[in-house]
Amino acid sequence: MSVRVPSHIHFRPVHDEVVLLDTRTGSYRGLNPSATVIWLSLADGADERTAVSAVLDRFDVSSEQAQADLDILVQQLVADGLLERGDG
Repeated sequence: MSVRVPSHIHFRPVHDEVVLLDTRTGSYRGLNPSATVIWLSLADGADERTAVSAVLDRFDVSSEQAQADLDILVQQLVADGLLERGDG
């Protein structure tokens, strides 16, 4: 299953992090550097496997840890309405 950034979410990279703005609620969320790599990959249309590879290229973590971190992050962002799940 793929994910996409809903139209009501705007984001901007700031140094090694990303700031998300939910225009429906006016709330902001900052993502740490590893979550930023995941976000930017997914926002660019990459699948989750590609996002994990991007984390592995940038950080010294195991593939299992990178996958677990992605799964938790995506679950949280979908629950908060910052990402949407879709087919694909």
